[in-house]
Amino acid sequence: MSVIFVKTSAKLNLSLNVLGTLENKYHDLDMVICPISMHDEITIEKANKGIHLSCTDKEIENDSNLVYRAAQKILEYTSTDAGVKIHLNKRIWKQAGLGGGSANAAGVLMGINELYELNLSKNQLADMGVSLGADVPLFLNNGITRVQGIGERVEYYNFDTKLFFVIVQGEQGLSTQEVFRLYDSNPCRRRTDNEIIIKAVQQNDIGVLAKNMHNCLQQTAMVLNDTILNAIDYLKRFGAENAMMTGSGSAVYGIFTDKEIAHQAENTLKTEFKNCFLAVSEKEYITIQKL
Repeated sequence: MSVIFVKTSAKLNLSLNVLGTLENKYHDLDMVICPISMHDEITIEKANKGIHLSCTDKEIENDSNLVYRAAQKILEYTSTDAGVKIHLNKRIWKQAGLGGGSANAAGVLMGINELYELNLSKNQLADMGVSLGADVPLFLNNGITRVQGIGERVEYYNFDTKLFFVIVQGEQGLSTQEVFRLYDSNPCRRRTDNEIIIKAVQQNDIGVLAKNMHNCLQQTAMVLNDTILNAIDYLKRFGAENAMMTGSGSAVYGIFTDKEIAHQAENTLKTEFKNCFLAVSEKEYITIQKL
C-alpha cells in the first residue's frame, strides 16, 4: 500500500454553549455537532523524506497549515524516518466555522497511521490531535457528537436521520480568536439543553430541534459581520424552520424539513451570497480508501 485517499467532512454546530472561561484561559464549551456532505479530499503517498504539501488553495499551501503540522506531529511521534507527499483538494470554506482545518488534521493523522501501518489507537491519535487544535479529536469517530470542555470530552451518538441544510457565507470570514475576544466583553447568558438536541436528531423531530438550536457566539459575530443577520433572515424567508451561525462563523445555515424546499432556497440564495451549498447530514466525519 503506497497511496491513501481521505475524505473529510465539514461539521455544523446544532448548538454551542459557552459555559465560562477556564484557568488556562480556554473557554469551557458544551456543543452538539453533526457531520455534513460538504467535504475536502486528501491524497497521501509515501515519500523517501520530508513532508511535501500541495493544495488547490495556494494561500494555505505552507508549513503552518494544519495538514502539514498533523503530518509532522505523527511522523515525529512515531520516529518514522520516511516522509509523505500530500495533496489537499480544498472544498470546505475557510473562516466559516465548518471545521475544515481540524477535519483535515484528523484525516491526515488517520491516513498516515493507515499508510505506514503504525497501529496507533484512537486515543493516541486524539492526544496528538488536541495539541494541534481543540476541535481535532472530535473528527476521529462517527455520529452526532457532543463535545465538552475545550474539546477533550467527546461523546458520539448513532442516528439514521437525514437532515437537510442550506449553508451560506458572505464575502467576509471571521477569526475565531477575534470572535471569542469580543465575546468575553459581553458574554451570552442563554444556554440550550443539549440532551434535547441529541434526542430530537435521533427521533427526526425537526420542530423540536429548530426550536432549541442556539449559538452563544452568534450575537458577538453579528457585531463583526452584519452579513450573518441578513443570512438568517433570508434563510427563514425561503423556508428554513430556523437558521443559525455555525461555530464561530461566518457561515450560516438553515434547517429544512423538505429537500425540495431546501433546493429551491439554494437556487435563490446563490445569487445573494458568495458561497451557497445544499448539505445533507452524514454519519461519518472521515472515510479512508486504499488506492
